[in-house]
Order: sequence, then structure tokens, then C-alpha cells
Amino acid sequence: MKFPPEYPDYITPGPIRWRRWGILLAAIWLIGSFLALLLRSTEQAPSGLAFWFFIIGFPSLFWALALAIRYLLLQIGLKNRSSYQQVVEQEQNDWWQERSLGIAIEKVYLIGPLGDEQSLYSGIMTGGTPAPNNPTLSSLRYPLLLNMPTAREQGLAHHLAQQLINSPEIKSRWQSLAYISWFGDEASFQIFIETIKSAVNNISFIRLDLKCIDDMDHVIDVFQQSIDANKWMLCAGTYSLPQSADAIPAGEAGFAWIASQAGNALLHRAEEIDVASDVESGMAARHLERYAHLDDMPECCLAMDQKSMAEFQPGGWSAIEHILAPYWGALGEISPYIAISMSLLHTLDTQQPCGWMSQCTENKMVIGVTVPHGNR
Repeated sequence: MKFPPEYPDYITPGPIRWRRWGILLAAIWLIGSFLALLLRSTEQAPSGLAFWFFIIGFPSLFWALALAIRYLLLQIGLKNRSSYQQVVEQEQNDWWQERSLGIAIEKVYLIGPLGDEQSLYSGIMTGGTPAPNNPTLSSLRYPLLLNMPTAREQGLAHHLAQQLINSPEIKSRWQSLAYISWFGDEASFQIFIETIKSAVNNISFIRLDLKCIDDMDHVIDVFQQSIDANKWMLCAGTYSLPQSADAIPAGEAGFAWIASQAGNALLHRAEEIDVASDVESGMAARHLERYAHLDDMPECCLAMDQKSMAEFQPGGWSAIEHILAPYWGALGEISPYIAISMSLLHTLDTQQPCGWMSQCTENKMVIGVTVPHGNR
């Protein structure tokens, strides 16, 4: 999990203890009076106002000066503490504001066990699309690659690229592509980009790698800093899990997001939790609600698997109605990106916030949220 920066407390002088200062003044007067009595018993004792000023007035003035200095130091300390606290508060507010940034998505493409018909994936969250109904399958695979025994990720990358090439939304926009963020192996990326280049001339871009979910933070930063109204970003990836260690069949998937300033769904940064740590899942949920400026948990949440849902449910976010493992199987490292894609589809379709949860590794769970773009 990411936490705001912590700064040491500013040490200020303690409050003035007026009772002690009053006792000190009374002691000065008492000692002065005692000295006056002793000196008056001698023949050489001075007299008059000068005598009393020297015996009582001068020590009292010294006491008043010391008190004034102590009060001045206290006020300086309190002023410095106030300024320090304002700087710390501003730094923390800046951190929260930066963490609240997101990437605006206008279109999502998915390929997986249901095929490449996008309406089928949109129907998962509404209950209009039934899950694959063969429980004896040891894997859930992309139907068009069932006869490909090896190099399945490259095959997925080719079919995903074909989806983008045939998309009317971006057919005339390839020349304004600025970045491609890719999740997957190098061979799959080469197949993906060569397939696009075979249909699109003079395409140029800067590549960003998506090796783990934390890399989305960098992608969001690049989007915020570099993508204007005339540019767009493509986030995509493919993965095929050879076999699953759980009872869930092994799955495979590909995803692509068109990110631009015209996007109607905003993907916020995610929070990752190590199940072995003592960080409460509720803290991650509260962070996300603050990132997305939500008053409470999203009404709709989805989970890619039972484990991630069970980890975050005590924090208040429940996806019991939308556990997507029957549709996708076990997806391994690409699971968070498919969860994001499904959440984005729901937000794009309904213009409502949607929380998502997924397992990254055996001991790491991740949670995030998508919201309508421009809802603040």
C-alpha cells in the first residue's frame, strides 16, 4: 500500500507554568525583605528608595525580563510550529491530489473465453451473459485459438491487434497515437505491433512496460503530463496461463484500452496488499474512496476470484454478486488488468463508479476503482 509522507513533530517550548513563576517572584520578594532586615540592623545600611530598588525592585525587573524572554520564545515556537504544520499539511494534500489522478478511458476491448464479441463482456455484470457451462474443462480458452497448442499468447496478441485494426473508433486516429503500454512477453508484443503496422502506415509511439500493477502509476503520470486533446494512449496486453494450481480452470485473455482526454471513465490508482502484512483491507478501501472523491463504497463491485473478495470484504467492499472466475478462469498475472477492464466496461455503460478486486500473486491482493470522468 502507498501511504502519505510522514514528518516528525515540531518540538516547541512547553507552556509557561505561571504558578512556578509566581512562586519565584514571591521568593525574590521574601529574600529581598530578609536582606533588608539584615542590612537595616547595621549602621552602614543604606536607606531610601535606592535601597529598596536594589533589594527588591532590581530582582523583580530581572524576573520580568526573564519572563518576557520566555514568553517571546514560546510565541516564536508556536509561530514556527504553525508554519511547519501548514507546510506538512500542504505536502500531504499534494500527495493525496497526485494519488487522486487517473487515466481517462474511452473504449475497452476484450478477448477471452467468451470470444471477441464485446457485448458479451458487457453483459456479464448485468447477468445477460451466462458463464461457460462445461465444468469438466481443465481450462477456459479463447475459442478462435482452441487448435493452437503452443504460442497462445502470440495468437492472442494477433487477434487483439485485429480487433483494434477493425475498430471504427480509432481507424482514422493511428497517426495521433503517442504511447503504447504493453503487458506481456516480448514475442507477443512484436506480433501485436507488426500486425498493426501491416495495416497502418507510418505509425510511431513511445513504449511503456506494464510488468506489474504498480507500473500503472507511471502510466497515469505519463497520461496526465503528456496526453493532450490531440493525442491518445493505448494500453494492451495478452496472457495465457498454462495450468491453474487452484480448482478454477486455467484461463487466457487479452485487453486493450483507448485512453484520451475524451474518455468517459476514469481509472484511479490501485492499492496492493500483502496478506502477510498487518495492513487492514479497510484502509485500502478508504484510500480509494478518497482518491475517487466517493462518500462511501461503490454500489457495484466485482472480484476476479473468491480469495481477493474475501480479503477486502471486511473493509466494506463486497463483490459477492459479481465474482467473475466462472467467466474467465484463473488468469494469473493479467488478472488485475481484466478486472480493470470489466470495471471500466461497467462504468462506461452505466456511468456509475465500480470497484474491482483481484489476486496478483499467491500473497498479494489488489483493489481499485473506476468512476465516470468529470463527475466532480
